[in-house]
Amino acid sequence: MDRLRIGAIGTGSIFYGWGGGSGHLHAYRNVREAKLAAVCETNPDRLARAVAAVKAAFEDEARQQEAAGDTARAAELRSDAAELKGYADAATMCRAGGLDMVDIIAPPKAHASLSVLALEAGLHVFCEKPMTRTWLECLPVLEAVQASGKQFCCAENLMFESPWYDAKKQLDSGTIGQPLLMNISFGIREVLPVRWSPELSGGGALTDMGVHAIATAWFICGFGQKPVRAQAVRPIGVALRMPERLVNGALEKVAVEDDAHVVFDLECPTTGSRTMVHIEASWSGQDRPGNRIVGSAGELVLGSPLKVLDAWGNAHEVPTQNPLTGYNIAEGKEPAYSGFMAMIREACRCIQQGRRPLYDAERAAEAMAVIGASYLSELRHGASVSLDEFKGYCLDLRQRHGDAAADIFIRQVSEHLQSRP
Repeated sequence: MDRLRIGAIGTGSIFYGWGGGSGHLHAYRNVREAKLAAVCETNPDRLARAVAAVKAAFEDEARQQEAAGDTARAAELRSDAAELKGYADAATMCRAGGLDMVDIIAPPKAHASLSVLALEAGLHVFCEKPMTRTWLECLPVLEAVQASGKQFCCAENLMFESPWYDAKKQLDSGTIGQPLLMNISFGIREVLPVRWSPELSGGGALTDMGVHAIATAWFICGFGQKPVRAQAVRPIGVALRMPERLVNGALEKVAVEDDAHVVFDLECPTTGSRTMVHIEASWSGQDRPGNRIVGSAGELVLGSPLKVLDAWGNAHEVPTQNPLTGYNIAEGKEPAYSGFMAMIREACRCIQQGRRPLYDAERAAEAMAVIGASYLSELRHGASVSLDEFKGYCLDLRQRHGDAAADIFIRQVSEHLQSRP
């Protein structure tokens, strides 16, 4: 099966990763279905650094594969490094020929336009989360996917990592019965400067970390269910709790949320049964108990190991193991962040096999609708909002304001957060 020739657009922190096997660059040295054929970066110094980093990483991997006895893979990596091209312009790269897919790692503001550019150029798209800044910006991407017939896959590494993948196996096997309530909390305390910009990122912790929680919870409970309602739950809701943060080394007032407590409902279309998912997305520290799923026949506490609690108070542990990458990793052990490799390999195989990506444009757009409905709920002081109601609100904004509608919605949320007591 031929490898996919991929061009990466953007060389920020997620391109390089933060150790332990994270990042797109590390994935490309291990995912054999993919050939990183080009890198695009508008800043010439950053482009030169990225090209040098790819070549160094591939040479390092080639030496390790050679030591492990895989001389063919070592030669392939060295050939890839020698043939790597650098571009300063995404349109030039997409139209130059020689690529099958682009990997979009640019800030969220560019996700929609770059996705449409690539799809219209006849290329498949793999795009970092969030799919776009807002649900409104997802619409032209959905149209371009439909018109082009090409695949769109949105990045979500946690679906392929422990303990989330392990939790899905337990739910699918019926260990705790029907899932009724899921609590899931994702948080970090500091973020890169781009994340504090509503213009570049669309929002704060909810758009950055919350999209992880929404997509992963939906995956665990089953994509056969559909998100139907969302609510910013009090006393916190969607909030800017620490209004001044260090940004580029200076203390500045920020304009996006650093904490969000949101509930959304997943509904089975055939039975009408629902699972309530309570998520916390935070850049200011965790406020609620850890991750767990309450089912009709027990509870599942997510961690390593998993802990299963039955109806009679008995508990047993289920060991977790990082999902296998399917390759002989030269280091002799599974990387800590195998999900980066797995999500890129999943995208490649879907294209090669002509099947639907696990986290495709439709699902990624619905995750953005959950986020948007949560923001609208916050604007309405915590009132529950259906996804249909939110979409109607946005389409009305677009009818009145055209292409400015997405920016207007982002500004509405930002101004509300800064004025909230």
